[in-house]
Amino acid sequence: MLRSWADGQKTTYRRVNCHVLLGLGMGAGLSASEVIDVQARHVHIDDDGVLIEVSGIRARVVPVLTEWEPVLAQIASAAIRPDLYLFRPTREKTHKNLIGNFVDKTSPGRVRANTQRMRSTWIVTQLTAGTPPKVLVEAAGVDSLEALTRFLRFVPDVDPAQARRALRDAYRHEDPLP
Repeated sequence: MLRSWADGQKTTYRRVNCHVLLGLGMGAGLSASEVIDVQARHVHIDDDGVLIEVSGIRARVVPVLTEWEPVLAQIASAAIRPDLYLFRPTREKTHKNLIGNFVDKTSPGRVRANTQRMRSTWIVTQLTAGTPPKVLVEAAGVDSLEALTRFLRFVPDVDPAQARRALRDAYRHEDPLP
């Protein structure tokens, strides 16, 4: 539904910015303030994919989900200067309502992009995929695993037989305790 919102914009500028917003929110789990601060120089592309370098108090490097790599790589590569922002690159100033105002202008119907929900979706996607907790805590830029527990109710239940195998085989590749 959000991709349709992005694809349905009337101008290329709006379409690109909608896709950048989705890529940084759904693909890298960035908060609104982090989305606003990402510049072309913060996007790193290598043989293993796309990384977003997040600056500020929660500085970290976040690998982008595969499905969102093309849009972010393309936009960052096309930037004429490394200090251009990825989201709304022609802006002259930054303010806390930058994303909200943009979404208001681009969402005439029921679809309303929300960076908190995008970040939550990214976290649930990672939890569902079995991303190791320490890796997820670091990539999400949170202080502890407790910050992620509120998302567990959205993670699908695991088949009981699969859960038993996972718990039973946890030490399969390590030396057993003496």
